[in-house]
Amino acid sequence: MRSKLFPLALLPLLLILKLDAKAQYYCFWVANQTTITFDALKIRVHGSGDSFGPDLLPTDYISPGHHFWVRTPNNGLQTYDVQLTKKDGSPLLFTYTDNGGMRHIDQRFITVNAHELHTLVIQESNLGDLSFLYYTTDQLDYGDPCNH
Repeated sequence: MRSKLFPLALLPLLLILKLDAKAQYYCFWVANQTTITFDALKIRVHGSGDSFGPDLLPTDYISPGHHFWVRTPNNGLQTYDVQLTKKDGSPLLFTYTDNGGMRHIDQRFITVNAHELHTLVIQESNLGDLSFLYYTTDQLDYGDPCNH
């Protein structure tokens, strides 16, 4: 009888550990809807003034028309600056209007709430200006980014 109860008692413990392990990071998709190949994606805590961390791309580079998942640390903070770079190492420059109505031109990074983010779409206008869309749900049917 004792040997049958042990696996049953172990199951809740394993579920708790699995949930705790998943809470150690945030995951989100990035869709490259530009004509530019992404060579690196780096993050830093927003407002920290720190340099950007290591490349988080799951492969060497991401070609136009492809999407990929990113896993960030979950250190109790949620807002990160995200920098994407081209093959020559230079950062992509974004032009957009933020939620407060302020216009940003040639911004070297974008700021996201990684806790809420599901998909970050990088777009390019006909004039070559880069902007982004921020989805909190699976609008593009990519699935759960943490299941990779």
